[in-house]
Amino acid sequence: MEHQENRDVIVVGAGPSGSICAILLGRMGYNVLLVDKAKFPRDKPCGDGISGKSVSLLKEFGLFEKIPSIEHQICDGATIYLSDEIKVELDDATNTGFTSKRVVYDNFLFEKAKELVDVLEEFSVTDLIIENSKVMGVKGINLKTKEGIICKAKVVVGADGANSVVASKLGLNKFEPKHRASALRVYYKNISAVSKKLELYFLDNIMPGYFWIFPLENGQANVGIGMVVSEMQNRKISLQELMLNEIKTNPLLTERFKDAQMVEGSLRGWNLPLATAKRKMYGNGFVLLGDAASLIDPFTGEGIGN
Repeated sequence: MEHQENRDVIVVGAGPSGSICAILLGRMGYNVLLVDKAKFPRDKPCGDGISGKSVSLLKEFGLFEKIPSIEHQICDGATIYLSDEIKVELDDATNTGFTSKRVVYDNFLFEKAKELVDVLEEFSVTDLIIENSKVMGVKGINLKTKEGIICKAKVVVGADGANSVVASKLGLNKFEPKHRASALRVYYKNISAVSKKLELYFLDNIMPGYFWIFPLENGQANVGIGMVVSEMQNRKISLQELMLNEIKTNPLLTERFKDAQMVEGSLRGWNLPLATAKRKMYGNGFVLLGDAASLIDPFTGEGIGN
């Protein structure tokens, strides 16, 4: 059996861009359905950095004052290593960012969206409804009940990430390796000398890409590495081997990781469609947001603020 309904807007994907979009539209009084194939809270591999760009928007939406209610770590700048010898300190007390694990931060935004719009978790979009070259809605399956659902709308928002079903069905998800990065993240305990600054290491053998240490609450840190896929293919690189080798051999890191321990089960990878690729982001009846729109900063890998 199929269930049918109509909405002003369907937002596919309840990550930061989808939830913020739903909050905005809900405040404006539109009839919105926000769907996601996961059940929240859910993990999302990421560097977990929420930059000043994001903070500005959170303040505009009246959400920043609620951040103290969730687990987070205020950050007061960045330390950038351009080699083993060259270090640049960036201080930013005026527009302070923070870190928060995405399992926490995304759920915070999702819960705020739930106050304003209808949501459907564990719903997998399988196809778009297209009539006369206009996107008119989505088809999907409720993963709990196995019920098919058809939902029509004036606009479909594709905020469903790097492997966006919406972008794929519109033929907008084709990327060359030079326009895509791959990254790996793991949570560590007991790294020594972790400050309140984001640490970025642009080292010769990781270029084009970088290694990072981002401070988290409770003495943990988000540690990871990212690199442009074309370079990984050319050099036949394993990100995990490269990351662990850097920790073991780099004089900037070895001593600091001497007593460090990985948090079990926290090693995860993901793909980043970079903004160097010019992706069509809107059309007749649809708009793409977030990773689905290829908005990731090719220098820092930041996606949330964009």
